[in-house]
Amino acid sequence: MSRLSAAPNLTRKEPWFAGVDGGGTKTIAVVIDGKGRLLGRGEAGPGNVHVAGWRHATGAVKQALVEAIAMASAGKRSAGMPLQSMCIGMAGLDGTRNVRRFEAFLRGLRVAPKVRVVTDAEILLAAGPNHARSRKATATLALVSGTGSICWGQSASGQTARAGGWGHVVGDEGSGYALGLAALRTFFETEDGRKNATRLQRALLKQLHFPDAVSLMVHMTRPERRKDEFATLAPIVFALAKRGDGECQSLLAAAASELAALVDAVLRRLGNPVYTLVLGGGVLANEAAFRKQVLRACGRKPGRIVIARVPALGAARLALAGASSQVADF
Repeated sequence: MSRLSAAPNLTRKEPWFAGVDGGGTKTIAVVIDGKGRLLGRGEAGPGNVHVAGWRHATGAVKQALVEAIAMASAGKRSAGMPLQSMCIGMAGLDGTRNVRRFEAFLRGLRVAPKVRVVTDAEILLAAGPNHARSRKATATLALVSGTGSICWGQSASGQTARAGGWGHVVGDEGSGYALGLAALRTFFETEDGRKNATRLQRALLKQLHFPDAVSLMVHMTRPERRKDEFATLAPIVFALAKRGDGECQSLLAAAASELAALVDAVLRRLGNPVYTLVLGGGVLANEAAFRKQVLRACGRKPGRIVIARVPALGAARLALAGASSQVADF
C-alpha cells in the first residue's frame, strides 16, 4: 500500500476536497476542486468497520485516499496538507464514540485539517446532479440498498429523520445481505422439504462450490463470516427471478416492501411532504426492475427520482460546503 506521507501536497491557491464512501463491499474516494470538478478517484475493499473490522476498514479508506490524491496530483508538489477538508460517509458507524474514533483516525492521516464523518445515506443527498430536487418537493430522502440498507431524509427547513441502518444482526432489510441470507434460509427449507426451491438450491451449491447442504452450512455459519459474503449471493436471486423463478420473485417482492417501509417511515416523521428520492447502493443502482418494485410499494410516490451512482461525490461536496445544512440544496 502507498504511504500517505509520500502523497503530493497542494498550495492554498489550489484548495482540494476529498469524499469517501465506505461501504460494506468496497470503498470509493474522490478528490474535487473548489468548483466541484472531479480530479481523482481511488478504490479499495470494504470500508465498513462492522464488515471488515477496524484494521481492514481503515486500511481500505487509506488506500482509496492515496489513489485518489495521487491521480489528482499528477506529480505536483508543494508545502502543506494535500486537502483542505474531507468527509466520509460510513455505513454502520453510528454512535458518538465510534464517529469520534474514526474522525481521530482521519486526522491522524494528516492529509486534511478538517474532517467529518456522516452516514452513508447522508452523502447521497449531495451526490445527485445539481438541482436534482423536484421544484414542488419540500424534502429529500436517500434510500440505500447495498450490502446493508438505510433511509435518511431531510426537509427544506433542516429537519432530519432516519429509518433502518441498524446493522445485519437486527436490520439491513431489503439489502444485498438480507437477500443472500433469505436465499440461504430458502435453501435449507428446501433441504428439509418445507419448500420446493430446487433451482435456487442448485444455483447456490454451484456458486459456492459445495457438494451438499451440510458443507455449505458449516462454511456459511462460521463466526468470522462477513456480511458482504452473504451479499454476494443476491445476484443469484435476481438472475433466477428474471428467468421466472417464483420463489426468488417472492424474495424480491418481500425485500422491495421492506425498503418501501423505510421510506414511508421517514416520510411520516417529516410530515408526509412532497419529496425527491435519491437511490444508492449496488442493489438499487444496478437492478432497474427491483427499483420499480420498491417505488410501486411506496405508500407516497416521490416527485422525482435520482440515482446516485458515485456517492463519494456527495461526501466531497459536503467537505466543500462545510456544513450539512447545505446538503438539501444540492
